[in-house]
Amino acid sequence: MNTATETLMLCENHGFDDLWARTAGICDSVILHGASPGTAHAELQDIWEIAQGRVADKMIPPDEEQLVLLNPTFLVD
Repeated sequence: MNTATETLMLCENHGFDDLWARTAGICDSVILHGASPGTAHAELQDIWEIAQGRVADKMIPPDEEQLVLLNPTFLVD
């Protein structure tokens, strides 16, 4: 199980600003507005899984087509 702090740190470390904002919003909803902790926990778990997926996607090196799109003047043999 991950804490909200761990989720926020993961998002911050990898530049996932949208997920960081969602996590912070969920925390605010529970703390300030009495939202359901159970629902918040499920949402935080979903966000954690999305962030982990994005981290995994970042680890996959670009293929030739992606390299050409990123660097049009670079020839791939």
